[in-house]
Amino acid sequence: MCFLFFSPISSFINTITPITHRQKRSAAELAILNSGKTEGIIGTTIALQCDEATAEDIPSNGYHLCRNCRAVRQLPETYFPRVLNEVICAEGNCLRGDGKCQQRYLPFRILQNVGNSQCPQWRETDIQIRTCCDCVIHPNSPFIKYITPPD
Repeated sequence: MCFLFFSPISSFINTITPITHRQKRSAAELAILNSGKTEGIIGTTIALQCDEATAEDIPSNGYHLCRNCRAVRQLPETYFPRVLNEVICAEGNCLRGDGKCQQRYLPFRILQNVGNSQCPQWRETDIQIRTCCDCVIHPNSPFIKYITPPD
């Protein structure tokens, strides 16, 4: 006996046409992907707003090579302040794969409770706040000739 199961995933996959160009993720998708816990980052990040990448968005002050998300990081109860504003990289690649978006950090001094809630003992500690995103060009990229000094 043979059973046929309907799977929304398989029917979706069957309707996908081959894509010749990589599609940009929407700002809403990027906000979801960039929210949550991140390895090496204390606390939980909530991406509030990510840059749109549409043809209608023509900036008056220049183009960004990496898309950013404005985010809020909530630290555990043992830290003060508990809420930090950050700018995080929305995606990993830039210049259609000829570069990589590199997260940049700024050291920031906060307080950490090393005691308990009944007898708090606060001490200063340093954490890294994510502040911006740079596009770092791969050494074999054709764009490298535009950023290296002439001989």
